[in-house]
Amino acid sequence: MRKLLAVLAANYAFSFDPAPGEEHAIKNTLREQASCILKKSLLEFPNAHLIDKWRKDTVLMTFESATDAIHFGNKLQSDPGQSVTTVVHAGEIYIREDDVDGDVVSFAVQLASTLPPEEVYFSEQVHLIISGAEFPHKQVSNPDIPYQRDLRISGPANQVSLFRTCFGESAVTQEHIALVQTNFVGVYTLANEHTWKKVHPVLENMTRCILGASRARGGAYRGSLQIGSFITFPTVRNALESIQSWNESLSKQDHCLSIEVRVAVHWGTLNVMQHTMMGQDIDVARTLSNMASGKEILFTNRAVAIASSEAVQTDLFEEVKIEDLRECASRRRWIKRYTDEPFVPLYAVPFLRLFDGSILDITKEK
Repeated sequence: MRKLLAVLAANYAFSFDPAPGEEHAIKNTLREQASCILKKSLLEFPNAHLIDKWRKDTVLMTFESATDAIHFGNKLQSDPGQSVTTVVHAGEIYIREDDVDGDVVSFAVQLASTLPPEEVYFSEQVHLIISGAEFPHKQVSNPDIPYQRDLRISGPANQVSLFRTCFGESAVTQEHIALVQTNFVGVYTLANEHTWKKVHPVLENMTRCILGASRARGGAYRGSLQIGSFITFPTVRNALESIQSWNESLSKQDHCLSIEVRVAVHWGTLNVMQHTMMGQDIDVARTLSNMASGKEILFTNRAVAIASSEAVQTDLFEEVKIEDLRECASRRRWIKRYTDEPFVPLYAVPFLRLFDGSILDITKEK
C-alpha cells in the first residue's frame, strides 16, 4: 500500500563500553529500551506510528502531520540523556505489514546517519508543507550529503536543499521575507450595529479564506495583530498571488455584512524565537496596513524593488504620498518614525488592477 506521510528518522549514538563479544547483545537491549520510550512518547500523537524495525542505529516513525513530526523530533532532542539525530522527510511511502520503504524512507535514513545530533533537520518538501509557521528554523547551506542512488531530489547531490530548527538558539534572523499585514475595515462599528455574535463568524470565514490562499502559495501564518492577520511569504510575487486568490474567493462569499480588508506588503527581516517574533519590519507592515483604505494594497519601496525582480509589472504601481493616505494615529506614527527610512517612498495598487491579471502577467513586456 502507498500513502503520503511524513517520516521521522531517529539515529541514536549509543554510548557504552562492552566486554568482548557483548556489543551486539547490548546494542539490541539499548534499541529495545529506546523503542519502549518512543512508544510511550508517541501516545501524545494519535496519528503517529513507530516502525519497530531498526536499520542499524536508526528507527523510523510515520506521522500524518509533518508539523507533529518536527515537534516530536524536538522532544527527542530535548532529552539530555541521549544523543540522537532527527530528520523529517515527506512524500509517498510504501507500507508493507510492519515496515515502510521507498525513496522518502531511504533519504531520511541516510541523512540521519550523516548529520550531527543537533536540532531537527527537514527536507524542502517538508518546508513547503509546513510553511515554516510554527517554529524557528533556517536553511542549511549546501550540505555535502552522500547517498547511493537517485532519490528524486533536484540539483547536484552535494546541494540538497535542507533546513533545520533553531529551538536551541537565542534568536533566528530570517532575511529575505515578504511581510503581509491585513486588517478588517470598520469592524468595531459593525459590531456595535450588528453585535459580535453576527460579526465574528463572518470574520472567521474571511480569515479562513485568507489563510487557506496564503498557505497554498507558501505563506506562513504568524498570528493575529489587531483585527487581522500577519503572514509571511518567500517572495512578494507569492504574496500578490495569494492576495489575488483570496480576494476572488471573498467576493463570492454570501453574507449580509460588507467588510473590506486593508493590506500592506513590506520586505524585511523577521527575528523569531520559539514563542515570539520581534523587529522593526513587523511594525512597518502593521503601521502601513492601518493607513490603507481597503480598496488598494500598499507597498514599501523595498517590496516594490523585490517584486520587480520577480516578474511583477511594477510599472503599474502608483507612488503615493503619506498625506494622501488615511488620516489616523498610524499615519502620525509613520511620519514620526519612518519618513526618512530607505523603504520609502510608498506605492499603491488598486485591488481591481490586481484582479485583471496584468500585474502578474509574466508575458507582458515592461
